[in-house]
Amino acid sequence: METVPLPSGKRAIGFSVQFKRKFDSDNNLVKNKVRICAQGFSQQPGVHYDNTFSPTGKFSSLRALLSNASNRKLEVHHIDAVAAFLNPSLNEEIYMKIPTFIKGTHKNEVWKFHQPFTA
Repeated sequence: METVPLPSGKRAIGFSVQFKRKFDSDNNLVKNKVRICAQGFSQQPGVHYDNTFSPTGKFSSLRALLSNASNRKLEVHHIDAVAAFLNPSLNEEIYMKIPTFIKGTHKNEVWKFHQPFTA
């Protein structure tokens, strides 16, 4: 991510800010957290991005696999890959408005993302 001036003809997506307070077992404030969430829903398919694809299996295929394993009395193992698709670089240019409470930025500057981001 880098801070750049918004190029002409480009549109920056908005954001929402979520605040969260963490307390200990005695109800004392431990820390304040702020999360900035991009409003990706404001992007238009074919304009801001092309078709997306996530290689996941069909539920019916999973049921057939489990049924076959059960019939053969086989053990089934699984893994959980939560962040499997977060590291590729972006082909599109994505710009997001910068929250006004972040100091050191100018009014016409935006964040340009080079990789997908999550919280």
